[in-house]
Amino acid sequence: MKVNEMTAVQLNMDIQNKLGLFSDNINVLEKISKFLDSLIAKKKDDSLMTKDEFFAMLDKSSKQAEEGKVHRWHKGESIEEYVKRIENGL
Repeated sequence: MKVNEMTAVQLNMDIQNKLGLFSDNINVLEKISKFLDSLIAKKKDDSLMTKDEFFAMLDKSSKQAEEGKVHRWHKGESIEEYVKRIENGL
């Protein structure tokens, strides 16, 4: 089976099986670990923001609140009702 035809689960199992071939070779495992660390370091977390971005977001939210552009959760309202009401612009 080609790699592009594998599911994520199949690919994960394939990688685990291949790693098992090196279970007795500490040098290779260290290299693999360093390589994986480098991949993790390159992965961008979209939820991260700079200090300036964070404070800009707060400023924008404060301005919207001052203009009355806020959504309030009504007492007894379910999350589904709240989201639906916001989506409908009510």
